Amino acid sequence: MRRGKFIVIDGIDGSGKGLQARLLQKALRGKRVLFTHDPPCEGAGKAIADVIRDKSAAHTPLSDFFLFWAARAAHTEGVIAPALKKGTHVISDRFDSSTFAYQLCGENQKHLLPLFRAARRDALKDATPDAYIILDIAPRLALERRSSAKDKARELDRFEKTSHAHRARVAAGFRAFKAEDSKTYRVDASGSPEDVHRAILTLVTSIIRA
Repeated sequence: MRRGKFIVIDGIDGSGKGLQARLLQKALRGKRVLFTHDPPCEGAGKAIADVIRDKSAAHTPLSDFFLFWAARAAHTEGVIAPALKKGTHVISDRFDSSTFAYQLCGENQKHLLPLFRAARRDALKDATPDAYIILDIAPRLALERRSSAKDKARELDRFEKTSHAHRARVAAGFRAFKAEDSKTYRVDASGSPEDVHRAILTLVTSIIRA
């Protein structure tokens, strides 16, 4: 059986990746596609992810790095890899590209790069993504979107309550990720949701058919 394709949609907070993942799910309804999230909200790795989301816990960039990879490894082995082997395509809202952008670049922890590369090799194995679609947007515009009336009702998580300098480093980290994985595609996320969706759907369709 032909292995499914693994595609990641990622970007800074406010880039619209959550909305785009939902639009993509609607567009691909009826096809063999599993939509998931990193860190996972269910299944393998959820217990570790709950620690990451616990605001009362003491967190450091290093502890976050290992927690994200532990949750990701469990989710990959228990959910993603089996789906790919069955020929199901997997689309993930965030993945290791977020760890690179947030922990390594945003938190100025680039000395963790050798550990990051080792974790990719040992935790992902044959389940390495076939493509990363990065939604690129200026941090100030992304922040304006996060501050919209609709989003004010939702409590921000600790990764969203950061300085402009931190957000700029994260955005630069996503742009730099292409050097880590050449299968990285940039989509301009500053346009309308419809235009961004069309660009993403065109990319995803071509990747799945390849």
